[in-house]
Amino acid sequence: MSDTLTVREAQPHEFADLRTLYHAAVHQLASRHYNAAQCAAWAPAQYDAEAWQHRLAANPPWVVCRGDTLAGFIDLHPDGLIDLCFVHPQFAGRGVGSDLLQHVLAQAAARALPHLYANVSLSAEALFARHGFVVTQRQNVSLRGQTFANARMERPIP
Repeated sequence: MSDTLTVREAQPHEFADLRTLYHAAVHQLASRHYNAAQCAAWAPAQYDAEAWQHRLAANPPWVVCRGDTLAGFIDLHPDGLIDLCFVHPQFAGRGVGSDLLQHVLAQAAARALPHLYANVSLSAEALFARHGFVVTQRQNVSLRGQTFANARMERPIP
């Protein structure tokens, strides 16, 4: 397998694999900051596959691949929201998250967006900070009966 990482737009046939990657990232990486009940609420094993497909089709993410392996993905909404940014546990700490954020920063500049923002998990806060995002608000959000601490982070685009 090649060590070269490439960034490209995700293809619809990959959306189910991206859900698997998302689930693994939450349960194996975010679990360092969130308990099992929180992770299960955030990324339940059973999910609405049609809703997931529709969500990604409406705003296709970019993926980082090493060879043919999906290593991570990120999205960017027209208003500058990064809603999804996840790295497969196998690739954690190997530059995939940085490649994703660098790609989105370039996309934001090309689209003349004034700023980016995200509701960032405690697990990803350091990554976003390394790319110039600052915490603008500490938050507690509720999902499926669980409460999660996270941070609203923002970054201007020069």
